[in-house]
Amino acid sequence: WSAALESILGEDDAKWVDEEWMPRGLSATTLRSILEFKLRMPKTVSPRHIVERVSELAAESSPDEIERPLTAIVRHLLENWQRYSQEELDILAELREREFLPAALNERLDREALYAPSDVYKAIRYKGFVSQVPVVALIPLRLGTSNELLDFLGLPSEPATSVIVAHLKHCIA
Repeated sequence: WSAALESILGEDDAKWVDEEWMPRGLSATTLRSILEFKLRMPKTVSPRHIVERVSELAAESSPDEIERPLTAIVRHLLENWQRYSQEELDILAELREREFLPAALNERLDREALYAPSDVYKAIRYKGFVSQVPVVALIPLRLGTSNELLDFLGLPSEPATSVIVAHLKHCIA
């Protein structure tokens, strides 16, 4: 157990091993070997846990409430992105269909809705259309270092030219 893992997985007891029943010393090493290698119990957050946790958060949180726990999850994804196997990426691909992303409209957080990745735009060049479409509002996803994850999730980079024109008209008005 660690605070970092709890910030990603949440406090659900089903995802944690009660360390009180764990043996100490050499027996602990043997048990750990059995759990990790024989039973293939993960020693870190699995992609399935991430998808389940994001789904939980999206179901029970407002855009304001989801920001902190989702930021921890996204940072974990970014830090581990290069390590995921194709099988793990296939599991994470389920996030493409979930409405879990907070977004800003006209640079203000939309406090009413969470968005599916395909319905919210990357923050790159957002100044050219911010008044017309939702732009991802989660800080780690607004940084240039997250582009591979954003592409994987399917966030569009720019809206149609007509949307950009509508934004320019909005700015002039």
